[in-house]
Amino acid sequence: MPHLAFEASGPESAETILFLHGAGWPGITWHQQMKHFSESYRCLAADLPGHGASSGIGWQSLDATAKLVADLIESVADQPVHLVGLSMGGDVGLRLLAQRPELVQTALLTGVLVLPVPRWMLKAQLALSGLTKNRMLWRASAKYLRLGPEQMAEYLATNRPLDPQQYRAIISEIFVGTNVEGLDQAGCPVLIAAGEREPRQARESAAMLAGLMPNARGGLAPKSPHEWPMNRPELFNRTLEQWLRDQAVLPDTLLPA
Repeated sequence: MPHLAFEASGPESAETILFLHGAGWPGITWHQQMKHFSESYRCLAADLPGHGASSGIGWQSLDATAKLVADLIESVADQPVHLVGLSMGGDVGLRLLAQRPELVQTALLTGVLVLPVPRWMLKAQLALSGLTKNRMLWRASAKYLRLGPEQMAEYLATNRPLDPQQYRAIISEIFVGTNVEGLDQAGCPVLIAAGEREPRQARESAAMLAGLMPNARGGLAPKSPHEWPMNRPELFNRTLEQWLRDQAVLPDTLLPA
């Protein structure tokens, strides 16, 4: 059984936040959140299959990846975790909530899709698969993550680009809409978010999931794109702080979905 690689920071005795990244970027995507929250929480950023230090683990499916995440939680945490996921990582989080809800204390998942996207949008994303190994584009995308010089050097030295075939497999599964079976049994507090500037399917998925799950809320990050945890980290961190503190209300940083 393969084991997911991960980076850890913060006191081991504290409650754990587990961060799951999106397709094409490894766990270092979350470096701004790891730095911000590691004083009060144990922060783990996993590399999902095909990415970063887990590039040797082939991508199979969202369900298979959720099982690997469950194994990771059971091996490193002695209590349920606070789960945070973006895009593909959020979709994996949904399947984890359906399969193993007892492993999650709270969840904040953003940019997830449970509604299918138009065929032209799927074709456009699949056409990008040939660029996943373009070194210049990869370096440019790393700058988008606001990495410092040392982090940039580590990122470029230790992380391999996502294999185009695996990228196509991931996108093909996600863009038809993530399976919602079992989510009505996930009782922990869940915040489903989307950027206000995301495609309609992401915004409507947030509202749909908020109505489907028994203890979920849906919100939109104002004037924000899909990658708002990366390019609007202050807003995202305030949102997560409020959610960790009080799950009874929608964070005031968000608009209702």
